[in-house]
Amino acid sequence: MRKRTSLSISALLMASSTLCAVASAQDVDTSQIADQIIVRGVNIPDEKRATSEISTVLSTEDLARAGDADIASALRRVTGLSLAQGKFIIVRGLNERYSSLTLNGSPLPSPEPLRRVAPLDLLPTSIVETALVQKTFSPQFSGEFGGGLIELRSKGIPDERFFDISLSAALDTETTGRDGLTYDGGSTDFIGFPGGIRDFPPGLGAAITANPGRAITASNGFDADTLTSFASEIPASELFVVQNVAVPVNYGVKLSGGDRYDLDGGQSLGFVGAFGYNRNFQTKRGQQGAAAFDAATGQAIQGIQDFEFESLTETVLLNGLLSTGVEFNDDHSLNITGLILRKTTKEARQRVGEETASNNDELIFLTNTEFFENQVWTVQGESEHYFDNVSGLTVSLRGSYSEAFRDAPFETAYGFILDEGNPQDFLGEDNVELRRGLLGGESLLDFRSNLTEFGSTPRADTFQTRFSRVDDQTFSGGGDLELPFNLGSTDWTLRAGGAYYNNERDYFLRTFGVEDDTGLDQDDDFFNRRIDFIVLDPRTPLIELPDTFQPRAYVGELEVFAGYFGADVQLTNFIRAAAGFRYESSEQLVDNFSVAATGTGTPFTGVETVIDEDYFLPAVTITWNPVDNIQVRAGFSQTITRPQFQELGAAIFTDTDRDLQVFGNPFLVNTETDNYDIRFEYYFGREQYITLGGFYKEITNPIEESLINTGASVDVSYINAPSAELYGFEFEYEQRFDVSNSKQFLVNTNYTWSQSEVDADGVVTIPGGTGVTPFTSDASNFFVDGRALQGQSNHIVNAQISLEDFDRGERITLQGNWVSERIRQVGLITGAGQVPNTLERLPVTIDFVYSRDLELLGGNTNVQARISNILNDRYEATADSIEIDVYDLGTTFSLSFKKEF
Repeated sequence: MRKRTSLSISALLMASSTLCAVASAQDVDTSQIADQIIVRGVNIPDEKRATSEISTVLSTEDLARAGDADIASALRRVTGLSLAQGKFIIVRGLNERYSSLTLNGSPLPSPEPLRRVAPLDLLPTSIVETALVQKTFSPQFSGEFGGGLIELRSKGIPDERFFDISLSAALDTETTGRDGLTYDGGSTDFIGFPGGIRDFPPGLGAAITANPGRAITASNGFDADTLTSFASEIPASELFVVQNVAVPVNYGVKLSGGDRYDLDGGQSLGFVGAFGYNRNFQTKRGQQGAAAFDAATGQAIQGIQDFEFESLTETVLLNGLLSTGVEFNDDHSLNITGLILRKTTKEARQRVGEETASNNDELIFLTNTEFFENQVWTVQGESEHYFDNVSGLTVSLRGSYSEAFRDAPFETAYGFILDEGNPQDFLGEDNVELRRGLLGGESLLDFRSNLTEFGSTPRADTFQTRFSRVDDQTFSGGGDLELPFNLGSTDWTLRAGGAYYNNERDYFLRTFGVEDDTGLDQDDDFFNRRIDFIVLDPRTPLIELPDTFQPRAYVGELEVFAGYFGADVQLTNFIRAAAGFRYESSEQLVDNFSVAATGTGTPFTGVETVIDEDYFLPAVTITWNPVDNIQVRAGFSQTITRPQFQELGAAIFTDTDRDLQVFGNPFLVNTETDNYDIRFEYYFGREQYITLGGFYKEITNPIEESLINTGASVDVSYINAPSAELYGFEFEYEQRFDVSNSKQFLVNTNYTWSQSEVDADGVVTIPGGTGVTPFTSDASNFFVDGRALQGQSNHIVNAQISLEDFDRGERITLQGNWVSERIRQVGLITGAGQVPNTLERLPVTIDFVYSRDLELLGGNTNVQARISNILNDRYEATADSIEIDVYDLGTTFSLSFKKEF
């Protein structure tokens, strides 16, 4: 099949005339052309010849050498890329909202409420054939391209029959074999399904799940008897009681296979299937806090929160892929791919410390238990058709339907105030063991007996059970035409196409808790019991908490119609230009709803957001081949970034990864970016090169995640800065050294330096006091002029050295990664002063990978050993030297076996 490359640029026959060209008449006598051919660019890889864009392609070999389990980990080694929260890609200092992700040319929806793009840790490397990172915009791709494009290709029809099975096990020094916190949950938690134990109680479930966020008719229908009945049905002992257990090893299994059938008529049929299961555990122990501005002292203070915490997260990953296809006489092909990705996390977390602003320096003890289901499935169809009798016309068609959801049933929280004793003494160095006892997963009954010197009072605002769900549906389709031809002595390729995209999302949150401290004031022995007995006691009042100030549900829809046209022309033997434009017409709608206490079930007045915009997005790149094996590229483009649904939704959401309350800003607008790029590439051997590139971006209305001091707490919302600029350079070097006839030494390193500045000259609009009223003011009242963009690091360094013995099938790889400090959340200026920026420092990681192919049991077996985070570095997020989120990661040792049949 004459398929285009994954770069979706002109066919390689066009590229051969571009970069392996016959010298011009001024270089050689035309009468001798038949005898003398000057070839340039013999060392330039095919994918670099076939595109005018600045891009990086990770092949199957690249993914195998690094040994990463998921695509997120693999992509962080690409020049200019880093990770946020271990699963979202930041490209050149612009986080996930500024980039787009496609699988086989079609977008994937996200099960994450705070993101529209699917988290990349859901995608195992075992099902990915290639991964493209393109950093300059070309019109055939979505206009949401401020940072770049991540295009993944799943494994397609194999060349021959295969079947393999992989088994893996891992342990880490912070978790495996040590005591960790957990709770019973359901009997099927270990396979990633909640079972019936987390089903909604009768009556309550019907009210919550009936058209959530659209037509809630039971908003105010839970009377005292109904809520008492609901409370009595809570499986409290299984979902509330935290225990201490020895944490087992991580383990996993993967299966994959496929076959190909060549028919007599020239057709070929084939399929490939894959399945994966992984169960992993991670313990975090460290400090957690929050910083706010103290108007009295003019300093940032630590009094909002100051906790010591411990948590254990059990993660189960399931994935399945089935792809079938048919090829017709090398000219036409059809492929249908089904993919399901599922991730569940079960977490128990405990904290002990102070919340000075709300509790008068009292010591509090907080417990959370959580279970989150994240799932994405998609069905994709794509066909490609080559017409040799129409000048080599290529027609590509694609379509996909996808669904994603995140379900969080029975997200529980409860806490107690320790009334006596000196909190400062308790938090001092002399009481480390006492704090460890609190965080040791003991039942509250044991906790009381061990700490008899402390009295206790329940924290009413922490006695909560929450139910939330996100449902996301995406339909997309498109087609592309590519026509190469000659006009005189000039080679041309014309491209045109269109696309349709529709994304719908529903979100709701229902929160149940206790009314106040008075309602919880029982006899002296009432709270000296285990938590499940307290919850189930009929004397414990239960109400649905109101959403008077912030809505608890929204629906969103984004519809995009797009078309593009472009041309790729060989201006001279060694200069090539690609130019075109993309037109996008889009409408984005977010409706916020009340689902509790207000009793209406109708949208909040004034917070229906509609963004209806049309864009004409040009792009042009020039590629120059001045001398042998050297390419110089330069480009300009205009791109956009739309706010994500949760960023526009005023509904409250709890970010459990960082223990923060998040609400959107219904008054955000689209971001527009002008992109300038240039890169020098020198290929001094096959797969050996040095590249040096520069970039500059002018950004209008960049969207940033911002901290807002609300007095007793620090919450997160979103805001458009007036403008910003981002600039920097990238360097990459790769060289191979032959050690002997069968051994090769590989060195690969890349470095990115970048700088950004936010301009506070302009106005911004944020939610007002009730969260639903617009408030407009000068940006200088909120932003510090000249500070860096959220997520942008000045330095990113990757290094890799590898020794491969081809005869023995042996590979040894050592790789390192360092990302310099960056802003995790922006601290806004308030009337009292500035809330400090939260700065994060990612761990410096050094990993070792050893791989060996062996002949065992009549077939090839690959054995891989890996040591990750050898330096045992930790994660740190701080604000003015205050520890916001600090914990150790540990060193991980893993071993895997892959048997081929």
